Amino acid sequence: MPGLNHSQNEKENLSKKISRYYKSKSHKSAKQKKNLRYNLHHIYVWIKNNPLKTIALFSIGIIIYLSVLFYAYDVNVLKKSRNISNSKNLVKGLLLPKKILNKNSHILLQFGNIESSVSLENLRRGIGMSPMSLTNCEKIKNGKDPINFFIFLEMDRLYVTTNFRELANDEIIGTVNKKHLKVLSGNLFAFSSEDNFFEVLDGQENVVFNMRFTKPDLLVIQGYFISADCIYVAAENKIYSDHKVGNYIEKALPEIRQIKKLYNYDIDP
Repeated sequence: MPGLNHSQNEKENLSKKISRYYKSKSHKSAKQKKNLRYNLHHIYVWIKNNPLKTIALFSIGIIIYLSVLFYAYDVNVLKKSRNISNSKNLVKGLLLPKKILNKNSHILLQFGNIESSVSLENLRRGIGMSPMSLTNCEKIKNGKDPINFFIFLEMDRLYVTTNFRELANDEIIGTVNKKHLKVLSGNLFAFSSEDNFFEVLDGQENVVFNMRFTKPDLLVIQGYFISADCIYVAAENKIYSDHKVGNYIEKALPEIRQIKKLYNYDIDP
């Protein structure tokens, strides 16, 4: 029948087209494999005939790869550094022991080998402290003291306001203003703020500043402080000072390392 013959012809034509397509595809695949084998063989022969050039090209490739790798690493470090810099962190403040938390109570402030009694009323207004006024290393010029710091009582917590400088280069690595600590440099290694202590470490893992209650009414403050001309170290029961000349850092380090870390940062041997 004419209709059936026409349909059969269409099926045969379609079958031929499909057959031609797969034959063509198979031919192309075989040709590509042949070209790949030819190219690999050609590369192998070139490498065999040019060993010095091969080593040179391989070395250049390694250098380019490492350069890209280190560039990516530097970009990542820079991003992390930017994230660290100018970041603000919450400071909890030292929780005042309940037994002394009343209007007429006093606490003892121990700064180095100096103890002084301070009323809570005065602490609410803010108490200024500085090692410069306790040593003869340098005189306060025109009444200005660049390394003083202030302690405040707000509600039932004690806070501090000061800048932190790193021993190695006098760089300001952070600043704390009561409830907020602003990290200005990756050289501020770590800090910890808990109900019973506050502590900051520099890039060499030295204690820049810490304060804690050792007794319900005794607040001990320690750290090192750097001015334009002198360095001061307030350790427990001792204040050290020296002019910033010669190997003053090497001489100050043993004094600074007497300040015991208050928190386990998993860095001690």
